[in-house]
Amino acid sequence: MSWLGAAMSLGIMIGPGIGGFLAEIHIKFPLFFSGVISITAAIITYYVFGNVKSDLKIEIEQKRQKRESIMTQLMRSLKTEYFMILLIVFVFSLGLSNFQLTLSLYLDEKFGYSPLEISSFLLLSSFAGVVLQLFVLDKLFKKFGEMKVILVCLFISVITMLLMIYVSTYFLILVVVVLFTIAITFIRLAVNSVISKFAGNEQGYAAGMNNAYMSLGTTIGPIMAGILFDWHIDSPFVIGAIILFLSLVMCFIWIRSKAQYFSMKDMGNNKIISSEKAH
Repeated sequence: MSWLGAAMSLGIMIGPGIGGFLAEIHIKFPLFFSGVISITAAIITYYVFGNVKSDLKIEIEQKRQKRESIMTQLMRSLKTEYFMILLIVFVFSLGLSNFQLTLSLYLDEKFGYSPLEISSFLLLSSFAGVVLQLFVLDKLFKKFGEMKVILVCLFISVITMLLMIYVSTYFLILVVVVLFTIAITFIRLAVNSVISKFAGNEQGYAAGMNNAYMSLGTTIGPIMAGILFDWHIDSPFVIGAIILFLSLVMCFIWIRSKAQYFSMKDMGNNKIISSEKAH
């Protein structure tokens, strides 16, 4: 489940970078390219996967979810043990949207960068995130655990978002964008992994709620970022940093409240233990 979320996040990050390069050919070319990619994905899905069969427990859970409306499922998520992580996903998505939506506008307005130059920031930072994800992230999870990785990366994302206001050269902007992208990549993968571990047999439901809360944040976030950008060019980064800092505080409080699930010894391996075993 965590790798599925990571793949989706990677596509979202790489897409704008590719779009910037394609826009240099023709302003409409990214739209045609996106259409071709979508059709290709549909064809591959149809012929490669076909009808995927699931085990009986998952089928029963899926049938029950089909009878529930999205509002019912959202209300049920309030009672899950991982609700705070879902709430963090929502708040985190709000702050992230401020950065992603504003970056291109900001670099164009403040420095006059072309679509090609802006896309180079996105592609290079995404490439760095992929490389570290493949060769470093798993080692970090095993040594420190997902929760510690989330906390550290949230802190890095807050600092780098604020630094965007003060950097001015191409190299420094690139460094800040790369660090921010790496932190966001690690957070998304770690959050997906934690939710999956808490979900038990409700993997489909947990993944759906994870996407629902993220989609809600990425829907509200751009609207808020656009209003803030019109008000002041630096305000989306300041407000975004505040929102991400709020996510950091919420995450820290949640870890403390769920101390019975994480012994100090097991935090490194991120083993979730039951409350009975903890006692």
